Amino acid sequence: MGKKLDGSYDPFHWKSSSLTAFDVELSDDMYILQPKVAEAYLAGKSAPSTDFVLQPPQVPTAGTSGLPQSTATSVPVPNTAGASRVRWHGDVPPQKWMNFYTKVLSKFATQSGLKIALDVEIAPDGGVSSQKLDEIKVALRELGLSDDVSLD
Repeated sequence: MGKKLDGSYDPFHWKSSSLTAFDVELSDDMYILQPKVAEAYLAGKSAPSTDFVLQPPQVPTAGTSGLPQSTATSVPVPNTAGASRVRWHGDVPPQKWMNFYTKVLSKFATQSGLKIALDVEIAPDGGVSSQKLDEIKVALRELGLSDDVSLD
Protein backbone atom coordinates (compact mmCIF):
# COMPACT_ATOMS: atom_id res chain seq x y z
CA MET A 1 0.00 0.00 0.00
CA GLY A 2 1.17 3.51 -0.69
CA LYS A 3 1.31 6.07 2.08
CA LYS A 4 -0.18 9.49 1.29
CA LEU A 5 0.97 12.79 2.78
CA ASP A 6 -1.96 12.83 5.22
CA GLY A 7 -0.82 9.50 6.70
CA SER A 8 -3.52 7.39 5.07
CA TYR A 9 -2.76 4.40 2.86
CA ASP A 10 -3.94 4.05 -0.72
CA PRO A 11 -4.56 1.42 -1.85
CA PHE A 12 -5.30 -0.42 1.40
CA HIS A 13 -5.94 -4.17 1.09
CA TRP A 14 -6.70 -6.19 4.20
CA LYS A 15 -8.17 -9.70 4.11
CA SER A 16 -9.33 -8.99 0.56
CA SER A 17 -10.12 -11.97 -1.66
CA SER A 18 -10.08 -9.76 -4.77
CA LEU A 19 -6.34 -9.00 -4.50
CA THR A 20 -4.31 -10.88 -7.11
CA ALA A 21 -0.58 -11.18 -7.74
CA PHE A 22 -0.99 -8.65 -10.56
CA ASP A 23 -2.22 -6.06 -8.04
CA VAL A 24 0.94 -6.29 -5.93
CA GLU A 25 3.60 -3.62 -6.56
CA LEU A 26 7.03 -3.86 -5.00
CA SER A 27 8.61 -0.42 -4.76
CA ASP A 28 10.11 2.02 -2.28
CA ASP A 29 6.81 3.85 -1.79
CA MET A 30 4.63 0.79 -1.18
CA TYR A 31 4.34 -0.83 2.26
CA ILE A 32 3.45 -4.18 3.75
CA LEU A 33 2.10 -3.63 7.23
CA GLN A 34 2.23 -5.98 10.17
CA PRO A 35 -1.24 -7.37 11.00
CA LYS A 36 -1.54 -5.44 14.27
CA VAL A 37 -0.68 -2.16 12.52
CA ALA A 38 -3.17 -2.86 9.70
CA GLU A 39 -5.92 -3.70 12.21
CA ALA A 40 -5.21 -0.55 14.22
CA TYR A 41 -5.26 1.53 11.04
CA LEU A 42 -8.51 -0.05 9.89
CA ALA A 43 -10.14 0.42 13.31
CA GLY A 44 -9.21 4.09 13.51
CA LYS A 45 -8.83 4.87 9.81
CA SER A 46 -5.76 6.84 10.77
CA ALA A 47 -2.07 6.26 10.47
CA PRO A 48 -0.41 4.34 13.28
CA SER A 49 1.24 6.52 15.90
CA THR A 50 4.72 5.22 15.08
CA ASP A 51 5.85 4.98 11.47
CA PHE A 52 7.92 1.90 10.74
CA VAL A 53 9.42 0.55 7.53
CA LEU A 54 10.29 -3.13 7.35
CA GLN A 55 13.85 -3.80 6.27
CA PRO A 56 14.94 -7.14 4.78
CA PRO A 57 17.01 -9.42 7.00
CA GLN A 58 20.78 -8.97 6.97
CA VAL A 59 22.68 -11.45 4.82
CA PRO A 60 25.92 -12.73 6.39
CA THR A 61 29.01 -11.35 4.69
CA ALA A 62 32.56 -12.66 4.43
CA GLY A 63 34.43 -12.47 7.73
CA THR A 64 31.33 -12.89 9.91
CA SER A 65 30.25 -15.99 11.78
CA GLY A 66 27.68 -16.69 9.08
CA LEU A 67 24.88 -16.61 11.64
CA PRO A 68 22.38 -13.79 11.63
CA GLN A 69 22.33 -11.76 14.83
CA SER A 70 18.55 -11.96 15.03
CA THR A 71 16.06 -14.65 14.15
CA ALA A 72 13.47 -12.07 13.04
CA THR A 73 12.76 -11.92 9.32
CA SER A 74 12.54 -8.14 9.38
CA VAL A 75 13.70 -5.34 11.60
CA PRO A 76 11.43 -2.32 12.17
CA VAL A 77 13.36 0.88 11.53
CA PRO A 78 11.87 4.32 12.14
CA ASN A 79 11.17 6.13 8.87
CA THR A 80 12.98 9.47 8.73
CA ALA A 81 11.53 12.70 7.36
CA GLY A 82 13.51 12.46 4.11
CA ALA A 83 14.66 15.59 2.33
CA SER A 84 13.25 19.04 1.56
CA ARG A 85 14.52 18.91 -2.03
CA VAL A 86 15.55 16.18 -4.44
CA ARG A 87 17.52 16.85 -7.61
CA TRP A 88 18.65 14.42 -10.28
CA HIS A 89 20.70 14.90 -13.42
CA GLY A 90 21.28 12.19 -15.98
CA ASP A 91 20.46 10.86 -19.40
CA VAL A 92 17.20 8.99 -19.97
CA PRO A 93 17.11 6.84 -23.11
CA PRO A 94 14.17 7.72 -25.39
CA GLN A 95 12.72 4.24 -24.86
CA LYS A 96 12.50 4.84 -21.09
CA TRP A 97 11.24 8.41 -20.75
CA MET A 98 7.62 7.29 -20.21
CA ASN A 99 8.79 4.87 -17.50
CA PHE A 100 10.83 7.69 -15.95
CA TYR A 101 7.76 9.89 -15.85
CA THR A 102 5.53 7.13 -14.48
CA LYS A 103 7.91 5.80 -11.82
CA VAL A 104 9.62 9.02 -10.73
CA LEU A 105 7.74 12.19 -11.69
CA SER A 106 4.05 11.25 -11.69
CA LYS A 107 3.98 10.98 -7.88
CA PHE A 108 4.70 14.72 -7.73
CA ALA A 109 2.91 15.95 -10.88
CA THR A 110 -0.20 17.09 -9.00
CA GLN A 111 1.72 18.84 -6.24
CA SER A 112 3.46 22.19 -6.36
CA GLY A 113 7.23 22.30 -6.43
CA LEU A 114 7.97 20.01 -9.38
CA LYS A 115 10.16 21.68 -12.01
CA ILE A 116 11.31 19.87 -15.13
CA ALA A 117 14.07 21.34 -17.27
CA LEU A 118 14.92 19.51 -20.47
CA ASP A 119 17.92 19.70 -22.72
CA VAL A 120 16.88 17.93 -25.91
CA GLU A 121 19.31 17.23 -28.73
CA ILE A 122 18.05 15.69 -31.96
CA ALA A 123 20.89 14.73 -34.31
CA PRO A 124 19.91 11.81 -36.56
CA ASP A 125 22.14 10.60 -39.38
CA GLY A 126 21.35 12.80 -42.38
CA GLY A 127 20.15 15.69 -40.19
CA VAL A 128 16.65 17.05 -39.57
CA SER A 129 14.61 18.09 -42.61
CA SER A 130 12.92 21.49 -42.82
CA GLN A 131 9.54 19.74 -42.69
CA LYS A 132 10.44 17.93 -39.44
CA LEU A 133 11.80 21.20 -38.02
CA ASP A 134 8.48 22.92 -38.79
CA GLU A 135 6.57 19.99 -37.18
CA ILE A 136 8.69 20.34 -34.03
CA LYS A 137 7.96 24.07 -33.82
CA VAL A 138 4.22 23.58 -34.36
CA ALA A 139 4.12 20.84 -31.69
CA LEU A 140 5.98 23.06 -29.21
CA ARG A 141 3.54 25.92 -29.82
CA GLU A 142 0.55 23.56 -29.42
CA LEU A 143 1.95 22.57 -26.02
CA GLY A 144 2.20 26.23 -25.05
CA LEU A 145 6.01 26.14 -25.12
CA SER A 146 8.49 28.38 -26.86
CA ASP A 147 9.31 27.30 -30.41
CA ASP A 148 12.74 28.90 -30.22
CA VAL A 149 15.10 26.08 -31.21
CA SER A 150 18.78 26.38 -31.96
CA LEU A 151 20.08 24.92 -35.20
CA ASP A 152 23.54 23.70 -36.14
